[in-house]
Amino acid sequence: MENLASKPLFFPLFFLCVTFLAYFNSFTVPFLFDDYNQILNRANIHSFTVFNDLSFWLNVNQRPFSLFTLAVNYHFGGENVFGYHLLNVFIHFLSGLFLFYWLRMLPEVNSSTRRSWLPLLATLFFLLHPAQIQSVTYIIQRMTSLAGMFLILSVLLYTYGRLEHVRQADFRKGFFYYCAAILAGVLGLLSKQNAVVFPVVFLLVEFFFIRNKGGKIYRTYLISMLAVGIVALAAALVLVGLPTENASISRVDYLATQMQVIPRYFQLMLLPIGLSIDQGVKIVDGFFNVWSLLGALFNLAMLGFSIYMVKKEPLISFGILWIYITLFIESSIFPITDPMFDQRMYLPLAGFSLVLLALADRYFFSRNQPLLKPVVVVVLCLLCGATIARNNLFNEPVRVWKDVTQKHPKHLRGWMALGKTYFEQGDYSIPEAINCFETAREIAPSHEENLLDLGAAYLATQQNEKAISCFSILANSDNPEFKSQALRVMAAYNAGRKNIEESAKYFNDLLVMNPADHKTREALFMLYFNESNFLQAANVAKKWLAAYPRNAQAHHFMGKAQFSLNNKNEAEKYLNSALNIDSNHAESMMLLSNIYVNRFEYDKAISILEQAYTISKNNSIPKNIDLIKQLKQKVPAPTN
Repeated sequence: MENLASKPLFFPLFFLCVTFLAYFNSFTVPFLFDDYNQILNRANIHSFTVFNDLSFWLNVNQRPFSLFTLAVNYHFGGENVFGYHLLNVFIHFLSGLFLFYWLRMLPEVNSSTRRSWLPLLATLFFLLHPAQIQSVTYIIQRMTSLAGMFLILSVLLYTYGRLEHVRQADFRKGFFYYCAAILAGVLGLLSKQNAVVFPVVFLLVEFFFIRNKGGKIYRTYLISMLAVGIVALAAALVLVGLPTENASISRVDYLATQMQVIPRYFQLMLLPIGLSIDQGVKIVDGFFNVWSLLGALFNLAMLGFSIYMVKKEPLISFGILWIYITLFIESSIFPITDPMFDQRMYLPLAGFSLVLLALADRYFFSRNQPLLKPVVVVVLCLLCGATIARNNLFNEPVRVWKDVTQKHPKHLRGWMALGKTYFEQGDYSIPEAINCFETAREIAPSHEENLLDLGAAYLATQQNEKAISCFSILANSDNPEFKSQALRVMAAYNAGRKNIEESAKYFNDLLVMNPADHKTREALFMLYFNESNFLQAANVAKKWLAAYPRNAQAHHFMGKAQFSLNNKNEAEKYLNSALNIDSNHAESMMLLSNIYVNRFEYDKAISILEQAYTISKNNSIPKNIDLIKQLKQKVPAPTN
């Protein structure tokens, strides 16, 4: 085994096989949760046009590098999930590989008996832990794993450069690696903002692992780096200010919430029971609650333990600080709408694996060495099995969201997502969808998106009265999208019940919201026209023409109304106006043919219908041409 492990390709191939073993059943997992909005419904990544704009690449909040990789996937595979998963798993493998080689070069690891096993086991723990599937199997969270991969690569390059610099006492020996490390860090930042901490990790490496020949820290170098970092931070605060995703959440409340969330991350990393695609954590109101205070004490105790272990066990101290640094952007004072997600453990798990293994070695395996292999094998097998089982869960979206609602029964979004998932499965699952939406309504009676989904589900099962009870609320919404959808439903519902004026009221409300909504103008016209109220239909067309005199459809409908009012000359005028604006308006041509037939202008009617057929290929047109030819024979034009 040792001879095999000495081969250059052994560890890359070994980690590749292990990673694919744990994720072999993830390649068919469908799009989930934010995948729809971020991939399927995000038109700018369905081509490469946006990536030609330098300003797009400079906006780190867009996560441009992550989006570029998704655009590549979409270009080659469209909505086929296999390619997305293949790249996600490969990124995770690279993260583990870079972590392994970085750990092997750390002086703290090399100076002990741990070199033979600690990097290997820490990497396997990182690769196989089931918490990682949220960053691997959940496609859009490639943003997290890609940023993590680049951050670990940047630390690897920086560490190698510094060790070469120190070993040969020549800055030039490390310069290339420093530049490459910064580039990798920037690519991480362009993948997801939490990678911005990579310079702080460089400082951490410098403090813990880089020593001169006398075993001392390079104080001048460390102080210089720290000074540059402070100046850069101050400049960023002056120019940009403290970032925030959700200004409605106070920084104090968010920090108080994170005091509860961070201990929960530690629990999940140690014992992965309670993993969930959506944790449903709510923002708390300040520190005036026992759980935030206890969480704050836990976090202070962990940081205090890290300081205590700096000299006794640097790997433990380093690992704890790594966890807090890599959580800093998402778990401190920068309010984010969702305070907790499992994917935020992706980078912290690298530090946690160091802490766990160093503690186990110091307090257990150093005295019970024969137990190392069996304990490790059992733990890794359990982790791998849990990852495979959780990937099976992700293959069935209904089970994913049932899992959320079982663990967090008061979480509104869990019930809404489960309802949407049932609804997408078709008619036989819609009653289940309604149950979920109604449960969500009990949690948040006025939640508009849920009312919209509930109303649609009731419509699909022809429970029209219940549907209208939802849409009548949404008709007064401040959200233009929800309001317009509700008004359309209310208009159609009243039209079906022959409440014409009530239906017209909703159509007019839509036009107040968007006067350029020509489809609504058309629907309002047809509302009256179908009831043979041609005067009111003409009035709708008149207002349409007043607002949009160059709209061909408006002219066509006015011609249609005038024709039905038996004003043939007026009808001809408007229909010709429609054709002057749009020479391919086949409907106007077909209506004009009727006018020509009424005047016994058969040849003119046939000619314009033949022209219409070249445009629309309407199968009724050849039949009408034949009828006109027959009519020409039976009822010839009168002679003067």
